[in-house]
Order: sequence, then structure tokens, then C-alpha cells
Amino acid sequence: MLLPMAVAFGCGAYGAKPNTESSVSAAFQISSASQNTQAREVRRPPPSAAEPAAAAELQSALAQTAAIVEGTVSGIFSEYTEESGPWTRYEFSDVVAHRGKADIGRLTFVQRGGELPDGSILMLSTNHDFVPGARYLVFLRNTNWNLSPVVGEYCFRIEAIQGRQMLISRDGSAVVGLHAEGLVRSASLFGPRDLNGDAPVRKASAPLPSQVLSVQDFLKAIDSNLVAVGRNSLRGEFYNEPRVRQGFLAQLGTHSGSELPQRAVTVDVPDNTQLTYDARPAWENVE
Repeated sequence: MLLPMAVAFGCGAYGAKPNTESSVSAAFQISSASQNTQAREVRRPPPSAAEPAAAAELQSALAQTAAIVEGTVSGIFSEYTEESGPWTRYEFSDVVAHRGKADIGRLTFVQRGGELPDGSILMLSTNHDFVPGARYLVFLRNTNWNLSPVVGEYCFRIEAIQGRQMLISRDGSAVVGLHAEGLVRSASLFGPRDLNGDAPVRKASAPLPSQVLSVQDFLKAIDSNLVAVGRNSLRGEFYNEPRVRQGFLAQLGTHSGSELPQRAVTVDVPDNTQLTYDARPAWENVE
């Protein structure tokens, strides 16, 4: 029986060694599970919480949003047990709740996936990467969830490029507009984050868009869309844990001892999917 793990890495939950010379990475040291969970408030969706739905259109996304918050990634922790499988916990500091109800002195939540005991990584295509020390604008769910509490694509890394504040989506594009159909984004400006946890690198050949939305521009557009449908605020509660940390994804199956998962096992899932699970570890030896 493997014990629960809560391991923080210098460059995120992707196995990089911490760089103790950096004031940012100093917060990402190996810690015990008890040290990192005692003060953490756990809020799980009640049975009455609504189920998640597709969030492609803006009004659908806003209907599922309890709060829009801004914060700096101050800790990334890989948590694993045989019963629940791999999860990754994120902690944020200097948190500002721009819209909605969010009683969060220190924001923390988990996403499905993370480090496995054999050193490989379970990655879900719908989950967002978070760069240590980077600042993010995040829409937090008011619904039940089992993969991530982030509402669809509404999670943005805040970057300053040539004196302009930009909201960068997980595909590396900048947000240049917002309307009822959803986000309007530029071509990709950044490459992907690698498995060592390094921050995405700016594409030198990618031209900057002539117009982008800053945090304040984006929030004003959100307010306008709320007013357009007769609302003046977001609604509901944010839950930083799923109702149950269920077992392993049944779709992964099993592996023999000589066929352990590769370094990264990516599971492609559509947004808002409620997947089926298997409590048996995905790398369990097959007799």
C-alpha cells in the first residue's frame, strides 16, 4: 500500500528539481502531506450542486461561474493514493476576487492528474497548466465537477509584452475580444510548457496583435454581457475539491511490469465530461 504523497517541485508538478537560489522556487520544496493539508479548507459540492455543462458560449460559462479571481501560483503539489489516484493541488497568493462570491484568503484547488508512482505523469487534455510564480485570471465553478474546478477555457496567464498587459490562453494565444459566442483569440504567441515545468517560451516569429484585452478590459466586457441578460453579478459557491476523489480512469486500462506508462500519459477528454473510473491502479501488474 503506497502512502499519500504531497510533493512540491521547483517548476511545477512535472518532476523538475527545485532551484533553491530563486525566491520564487523556494516555496516549492518537498513537504509532507500533513504539513500541507492541515490549514487547508476543503469545500466539496453538495448533492444539490448542478452538474457541469459545455461552456463554449459566454453565457453558459458565466452561468457556471461562482467567481473570477486573480492570483499568483505559490505552490504546486502532487498528491497520490491508491484509492484516488493522482491529483495536483495548486496554491495561489495575493488573491483578488474581481467578481462573484469567493471567501478566499489563500486560494487552493486540485485538478485530476499528476505524478504516478513509476515517475510518469497522467495529463488530461482539458486541464490547465499553471506556471510557478506566474499570475492568472481564473473562472471558478459553482457546479459539481470531477476533473477541474476551472470553467472551460476561462483561465489565463497574465503577461506583459512590450508594455501591454495580455491574457494568455493555454494554447498560447492572447485574448483580443469577448462576445456572446465566447472568446476571440490571436494566433499563438507562446509555445507549450514542457514536462520539466519550464514556462512557455515566446515565439519570436509570432507578430503581436494590434489590439488585446487587459484584465480590466476583460472584466468590463464581462459586466456588459451580464447586463445584457439582465444580471448584475455572478452566482453560487466555489468548491475547491470534487465531491469524491474517485479512482483511476477506466480508459487507461492496465500495463504489464515491462510496459509501464510512458513519461506522459495524456487522456483526451471533452470539456465537462463526467468520466467513469476504475479503482485499480493503471500500472498494476497483469498476471
